[in-house]
Amino acid sequence: MKTFKILFAVIFCTFLVSETSGQQPITKIAFIGNSITAGSGLANPTTQAYPAQLGNLLTSDWQIGNFGVSGRTMLKKGDFPIWKETKFTDALNFEPNIVVIMLGTNDSKYYNWAYKSDFYKDYVSMIDTFANLPSKPKIYICYPLKVFKHIYDINDTVIHDEIIPIITKVSVDKNVKIIDCYTPTSTKPEIFSDGVHPNASGAHFVAEIFYTALTGNTYRKIFDENLLLHKKFQSSGLMGAGFMNNAAGNAVDGDLISAWTFKGFPSSLTVDVGSIQSADQFELFFRSDKDKGIQYKIEASSDSLKWDVVVDKTSRNDRVAAYSLDKIQPKEARYFRLTITGVYASNYDLIRINEFKVLKYHGSFHAPLISADVTSNLTTALNVVPAENMQNINFLKYSASSKVFDILNTVKDFSKPYAYNFKAAPNNQYIYRTSAYSNGVDVYSDTIKFKFANLTSLPNLKQPDKNYFQIFPNPSTDQIRIVAKQQINENVTVKILGMKGELIEIIHPQSSIKQGEAIMWKSSGIHSGMYFIIIEGKSIHQNLKVVMN
Repeated sequence: MKTFKILFAVIFCTFLVSETSGQQPITKIAFIGNSITAGSGLANPTTQAYPAQLGNLLTSDWQIGNFGVSGRTMLKKGDFPIWKETKFTDALNFEPNIVVIMLGTNDSKYYNWAYKSDFYKDYVSMIDTFANLPSKPKIYICYPLKVFKHIYDINDTVIHDEIIPIITKVSVDKNVKIIDCYTPTSTKPEIFSDGVHPNASGAHFVAEIFYTALTGNTYRKIFDENLLLHKKFQSSGLMGAGFMNNAAGNAVDGDLISAWTFKGFPSSLTVDVGSIQSADQFELFFRSDKDKGIQYKIEASSDSLKWDVVVDKTSRNDRVAAYSLDKIQPKEARYFRLTITGVYASNYDLIRINEFKVLKYHGSFHAPLISADVTSNLTTALNVVPAENMQNINFLKYSASSKVFDILNTVKDFSKPYAYNFKAAPNNQYIYRTSAYSNGVDVYSDTIKFKFANLTSLPNLKQPDKNYFQIFPNPSTDQIRIVAKQQINENVTVKILGMKGELIEIIHPQSSIKQGEAIMWKSSGIHSGMYFIIIEGKSIHQNLKVVMN
C-alpha cells in the first residue's frame, strides 16, 4: 500500500507539473545543407535563410536548427565534406526529432562528381548516423533546388540526370520520405539572386515547400484586392477655388504621394467598381492633413440611388493619424462614396486625400496597411500597421531588376508600428507590399506606389482662410444668424447645402456688411441634421457648419 501511495504521488505531481506549465512538447528540426541552407547571399541569413523563414511559419512548439555550411558536399571525398564540420557534430548533439537533408548541389562539381560511385553509400551512411541518435528522428531527404546558371562549377544536368535518381533510390531503400525542392523551383528563375542561391523571397518560397511537407497542412497565399484601384469615379460637392481640385483620380491611383486636393465641405468621391462586390475594410490616407481630425462618412450602394452609410465619422472629435482604418461586416455593393464633411481641429478647409481604398472580402484577415510620413527634403518613413495580431508580418519591396517583391524585414513584435526609413529621389518610383501570416495563411496587400515630384513642382498650398463670419445660434431650430466678424466691403454669395452636397438655398446679401451685422436664414420646413454654409466672394472663402434641431 505504501508503494502504491508513493507511485500515485509521483504520477499526480507529474500531472500537476504538466498541467501548470502549459507548455507544448518541442519538436526540434535539424536542417543539414550547404550555402542554400546557410543563407548565402542574403542580407541577413539569420532571419532570411529558408530554415529561419520556416520558423516564422510554424508555431512556437517547433524549434529550428540550421546546420548548413557553404560549399559542403555529401561525398566524403568531396572538396569540402559536411562530415568534417563542427556544425555537423552540433546537429548530432542537437538531438533532433526531425532531420532534413538537402545536399548534392556542390557534389555536382566535376572534381567532386569524379567520386560519384560513393554518393549512394555516403548518403545512406548519413541517414544511418542520424537514425541511430537516442532521439530516433524522422528523416527527410530532399531533391536539391533547380540551378539556372552554370557557375561555381555547379552542374544542373548532373543534379537532374544523376544525383536526383540516386536520391530516389536511397529513399526507397531506406524507407525515408523525399521533399521535392527541384520541381517547384524549376519554373522560378526570378527567385534566385545568382541562378543558384535564392533571394529572400525565394527562401520564403522554399520555406513554404517545407511547411507543407513537414506539417501536412496546405500553405495558402491570399492577395488583398483594392476594389477602387483605377476604377471610374465622380467627384462632387463644392470645390471652391477650383484650381486647387487636384485630380480626384489621385485618390484611387495606388500612389500614396499624389493627392485629391479640394476646398470646401462637403466634398465627395463616388467610385463605380463595375459589378456587385463584397467589401469589409476601408482605408483612408491623408498624410499631409494628419493633424486636422478629418471627419467623413462612407456609403455603399448597389444602384447608385439608394445609399447605406457603412462608416460614420462625421462627428469625430479627435486628431486622427495619417490614416484611418474601418473594418465592417461584409457589405455587397457596386458603388462606394466617400464624403468629407469637415475637420475637427482646424479652420482650414483645404483637404488632401492621398488614397481611398476599399478591400474586397475574401474570408480571412487583411494584410497590414502602409502609411507615409514625408518631410520637406523627401526623407520618408513608411509605417507598417497590422490591423490584427498575427504570427508575423513581412515588409516587401519590388525589385525592378529581378521583377519580384523581395522581403526587406520580418516583424514579430507588434507593440509599435514597424517603420522603414529612406531618402527618396525625385521622379523615382518605389513599390511596396506587406503580408501578414497566421496558421498557414499568408495574406499579401495590394501594391502601394510612391512617386515623388521635384520639390519645385510640389503645389504651393494657400494659408488658411480667415474667419470672416460666425453662426449664431448653433445648434438652431428655425432661424440662424450669419454674423460678420469684421467689415465686409465686397459682394458675397451664401450657399446652404445639405449633407450630400445638395443645394438648399442661395442668399445674395447687400454689397457692404458692417461688423456685427447678420445675414439671416429662415430654415423652417427643412429636416433636422447638419447643413453646410458656404460663403464666397472675390477674396473671401469660408465654410461653416450648423446643426438644425
